[in-house]
Amino acid sequence: KNTFIIGGFGILCLTASLLITFGGSANFNLNILRVYEFRREAGQDLPLLMGYIFPSVAKVAAPISIVLALYIKRYFALVGSAVIVVIVFGLTHHKSVLFLSVAVTGIYILARRTRPINLLVAIFCEQCLVYRVLQVS
Repeated sequence: KNTFIIGGFGILCLTASLLITFGGSANFNLNILRVYEFRREAGQDLPLLMGYIFPSVAKVAAPISIVLALYIKRYFALVGSAVIVVIVFGLTHHKSVLFLSVAVTGIYILARRTRPINLLVAIFCEQCLVYRVLQVS
């Protein structure tokens, strides 16, 4: 379990480092309402290889790292992963990094505290909300 957390956190740190190395810090912005203004510029600064690496990190490594840290109660790793997720969002301007990590964390917390039918209803409502937020933005 610890190996997975260290690996996930390491992948997140490596991705953030690569993004900064290739000029992502010039477009750093945490304003969620202005992501489209910066995304094109940020994307042009990155090499083509990052287009293949980033989706895997954003949609797999980040949520797994956060949920595993919660599962084995490694709160330092949880805070570190959350901070790196926010930094990666600020560098790439992709809202999916934030929303997916929050959605998966919410599902995990609900799964630990509710009955299965309540969990399914909550997951459905959460997915509808995330879909709506992503459509509006």
